Amino acid sequence: MRKDEQSQTVSNGIATIKIREVRCACADCGAHVVAWQGYKVSGWCENCGSYDVRPLPVPIVPLTGIPLAS
Repeated sequence: MRKDEQSQTVSNGIATIKIREVRCACADCGAHVVAWQGYKVSGWCENCGSYDVRPLPVPIVPLTGIPLAS
């Protein structure tokens, strides 16, 4: 489990939901916020108070890293 994930058990006790932090942008003012994602994204903007947040695209990080210039 990643550092930003928590495991929650649903009411039937069988399935688990992973809740994780997701970087989002406010749909109203564009401010970047951290929201939570389980089945759906849930969060709010501290700048304008809107609950309409949208996940930002995850940056692609190369597995081998970027070679340094010599």
